[in-house]
Order: sequence, then C-alpha cells, then structure tokens
Amino acid sequence: MLKTLIAFVAGGAAVAGAPAAWRFLARHNNTQVHQVRP
Repeated sequence: MLKTLIAFVAGGAAVAGAPAAWRFLARHNNTQVHQVRP
C-alpha cells in the first residue's frame, strides 16, 4: 500500500515537473537537448 502510494505521488510529480525540467535542460544545455529522450 505504502509503496503504491509513493509510486503514485512520484509519478505525479514527474509528470507535473517534466515541462519545467525540459525547459531547464533546454536553457542550460542547448547543444544536447535534442539528444535527450523524455
């Protein structure tokens, strides 16, 4: 139960944070952003 809850919260945080993380990577690592697969 607890592991499932943790996984759900972590998954939600990953989905919510993905756009921000992508923009962060794009801004700070322009040359390699096209090589990264989300």
